[in-house]
Amino acid sequence: MGTPKLSARTISNVTVDRIMENQEMADARLSLFSTLPVQHKNIICRPLLENVNIEKYLTGGEFVLVGGEFDRSAHPAGC
Repeated sequence: MGTPKLSARTISNVTVDRIMENQEMADARLSLFSTLPVQHKNIICRPLLENVNIEKYLTGGEFVLVGGEFDRSAHPAGC
């Protein structure tokens, strides 16, 4: 699986969501996030299983959604 080839212009009719649950996945999945030429970018930290620092990935994003698991066997959120 490789990175899709996109043109240099900003794509306005596409939304990209990146989901992560811990710092390892945040770094792996968000490292290329800021380079995508799409107008709508969202970061979803769910289920958040540990503290994550995503400050360096926030530029250009529209919102960050944070949540944990919510059933009887849920892990405690890492907040």
